[in-house]
Amino acid sequence: MGSGCPTEFYHGTSLEAILAIQQAGFRVDLSGTNAGAALGPGVYITTTLEKALNYAHGLPNNRNPARGAVLVLEVDIGRCYAVRFNNVAECTGWQQRGYDSAWAAEGVIGEREENCVRDPARIRITNVVLGHTGQARSLGYVVRNGRLEKVHVAQGPRLSPAQLQPAVERGDEATVRAWLDGGGRPTVTFQVGPASGIPILELAARHGHERVVDLLLRRGAEVNQLDGQGGTALMAASLEGHVGVIETLVRCGANLNHQHSNGGTALMLAAATNHPDVVRRLLVAGSDMEARDVENKTAQHYANSFRHVACADLLQASAQLKPAIERGDEAAVRMLLDSGAPVDLSVRAGPASGISILAIAAGHGHERVVDLLLQRGATVNKQDDQGGTALMWAANSNEPSIVRRLLWAGANREKRTVQGKTALQYAMDGGYRGCVDALLT
Repeated sequence: MGSGCPTEFYHGTSLEAILAIQQAGFRVDLSGTNAGAALGPGVYITTTLEKALNYAHGLPNNRNPARGAVLVLEVDIGRCYAVRFNNVAECTGWQQRGYDSAWAAEGVIGEREENCVRDPARIRITNVVLGHTGQARSLGYVVRNGRLEKVHVAQGPRLSPAQLQPAVERGDEATVRAWLDGGGRPTVTFQVGPASGIPILELAARHGHERVVDLLLRRGAEVNQLDGQGGTALMAASLEGHVGVIETLVRCGANLNHQHSNGGTALMLAAATNHPDVVRRLLVAGSDMEARDVENKTAQHYANSFRHVACADLLQASAQLKPAIERGDEAAVRMLLDSGAPVDLSVRAGPASGISILAIAAGHGHERVVDLLLQRGATVNKQDDQGGTALMWAANSNEPSIVRRLLWAGANREKRTVQGKTALQYAMDGGYRGCVDALLT
């Protein structure tokens, strides 16, 4: 980076993590937990505020931007190593060679630069930038003299839970907002008939109130909070057929395959209550069609037994789509898509879930099937639960022609897995020169 290198950097993380960093400093043993550690252990920083904001959100079970912030840092980078190639020895060996920091320019590891400092003592916090000032303040977080502080939120007159419940049920956003502004907990629970422990988020989801659900999540509601019977807000919305609410919950990290005390899932509930639009949305998001409840029944069983034809046909076509793609049967894939199977269907493969069928086709080298899926509108940058994309699957399977096809369709080279790997890293690790050349072109 040379003598003209910057000294001001940024680091995005959760509000809770910032309090801990201010108290005890950066913990190198946690490096990469937010986005991977391509340059080995150390503190990951960036000169780009935009990049830091991508990591400024809540903890993994609540990825709300209102619960994140960016640390503004003054950094003494010391002796800095410029990473030239994207391989393990080059990216991580700098620490053993006595360097204090490492820098990878744009395009070496990803589209954006990477910076890592080995010793946290070289870093000084100069300011904190909140992801959302108003919402952070409502949660009790403020910035004073360049430091984040957790303060007591003054509680004014407030409704009792018994008064709040009917407001939630009728979707009275103003009343719910006033409750939260007065210090009300976004995780409060209610008694609803014989059922106990129903979270406020689940109650709003059950009644289909999208704006109230969104408000609660922005104010810190736990998207996967369980009720007294092991149910969730996603299950309640699926049971009642509220697609808009489901979209919001999925976007905020709802557990698609959580099982109720009786083994039921959101997908089973949607199939049993004849909500094909919900079934489709859950399949696209990654719900497991093969999950079974305590009676050994699947979503397909429930759709069949209640004679919900639309749900049954959709589930059957979707179940047949993955094997058709794996064997490269273009005609069968076309027929199943014409029958209603979603082009963005997500499936399981080994330990990973939420894998797009486009990634399956790419990984198996079926270029004509890849073309068909892209023509039908498949999302080219869709990521599975491990962060994998179709581009990574193609690169890892040494399929340069498919890599080029996906790039032409808009595939993002910079996408990373939860371990921090890019498509280029997979290609380089495998020694697949054709894929490497395609990705660097």
